[in-house]
This record gives sequence, structure tokens and C-alpha cells, in this order.
Amino acid sequence: MIRLRKQILLLFIICSSLLSVIAQKPVRVVSLVPSVTQSIVDLKAEKYLVGITSYCNVPKGVKAEVVSSAVKMNVEKILRLKPDIVFVSGLTNAKDMETLKRMGVKIQMQPTPKSYAEICSQFLQLGRTLGYTEQAEKIVKESQKVIQEIREKRKREKTRRSKVLMQIGANPIFAVLPNTFMADYLSFLGVENIAEKETKGTLTREFVVAKNPDYIIVVTMGVVGEEERDTWLKHKTMTATKNGHIYIVDSTIACQPSPIAFKKTLEVLDKYIR
Repeated sequence: MIRLRKQILLLFIICSSLLSVIAQKPVRVVSLVPSVTQSIVDLKAEKYLVGITSYCNVPKGVKAEVVSSAVKMNVEKILRLKPDIVFVSGLTNAKDMETLKRMGVKIQMQPTPKSYAEICSQFLQLGRTLGYTEQAEKIVKESQKVIQEIREKRKREKTRRSKVLMQIGANPIFAVLPNTFMADYLSFLGVENIAEKETKGTLTREFVVAKNPDYIIVVTMGVVGEEERDTWLKHKTMTATKNGHIYIVDSTIACQPSPIAFKKTLEVLDKYIR
């Protein structure tokens, strides 16, 4: 009889723990960070999204309301949605965040990751928060596998260390700097970032021409990318221009700190840069 009571008590404790986990799982999510929104979509957890920014991309059929621009949120609209959690970034207005906190809304800060390792760490944490731990682990594992294969292949090739300019947008030219997750694209490929010793991202064209890169990667989209490539082609003394090694990479993927986007971007760059 005593043994039976112990078994019943143990079963009760287990069930209570499971119910507690389920109760803590957010079912109404507001994301004010486009990369978090994309990661939620990657996890196939978009059904929990009730609020997003005007810069977030979600599949058709997702009934999330636009509650914010890039930096300014509509606090009243967010409160009406009664979210379990709101994901914010360093760009989010501090006063608005404090207002939400005072109203009892849970705020989760999502800092910009400084490396691929941090991208994976944040993605796994997001998976745990949403109750999608296994899915997050699977995505990270698949991403790491592809990236490791690329890195090992590049090491085996032992080619000359090419000099690369990876610029984000144009006018001004803003280069990818060290200690950013985008710098890992270049380090994983084993190439030299011509801006690796710079502390400010803004570069002049004269600086770039003097560095004479073998490749120029323009991270942007649409007409801006085409115009920037045409501008670089006028500088005929550069090796990148002579060899036609000026490429455009979609910023909506390359600038997205998620395991899937990072993998896709590295695969593209691996084909462009030799």
C-alpha cells in the first residue's frame, strides 16, 4: 500500500512538472526583431506570432499584426494583443520597453550576435523558450555540418589567400569589420578581409583601390547593387575588376543572423571566392 502511494505521488509530481512546462510555453509572441521573426519561421513556430514589425517577412497566412516600424513600436496595440513575450533589440525604444514591463509584459532582449557561434547559441535559446528545442538542435546541427565541410574543403585546397572587400550597401561604403558575425563568412573561407585592421566601417574608394582586392562582395539588393557594381568596374586597375570578380549578395539573407541564412550565404560565397 505504501509502495502504491509512493508511485502515485511520483506520477503526480511528473504530471505537475509537465503541466508547468506547458503553462510556461509562450503561445502569443510579439517579435520586434526581424531576425527573430525569421528564426521563428525557420522553427515552423510562426503560429505563435501575433505581432511583428513592418520589416519582418512571414509566410502568407500568418495573421500577425504589424505593431512597429524598425525602431518605434505601438505600445497600445501590443498591449491589446496580450503577448506572453515580446522580443526586442538594442534599437527598440527604451521608454516603450519600460512601459511594457510596468504593464507586466515579459521582455526578451535579443542582442546582435558577434559570431556564428553566438548565432547558434541564440537560436538554441529561442528554441528552448518556444518549446522547440529538438527542432532548433536539428537546424543548428545541419548548419554546422555544412559549414564544417566547407571549411575543411577550403583548408585542403590550400590556395593563395585572396583579398576580399565585403561591403554592406553603398554611399557610403561600409565594410564588414572584425568581431561581427559577417566577418566569420570571410574567416571561415580562409580569405583576407581588407578591412580587418579597421575600427570604423566606412571606407573611401581610394582606400579600397589602394588595397587592390581580388574580390568585391556587395551585400545589398536590387538596383543599388547593380549601380555599385558598375561603379567599381570603372576602377580598371583593381584585380577584382580585371578578373570580373565583383558579386552581389542578397542582404536579406547575408545580414540575417540565423543558422540557415548563414549557411546559405557561406555556400554562395564559397562558389564566388576562390
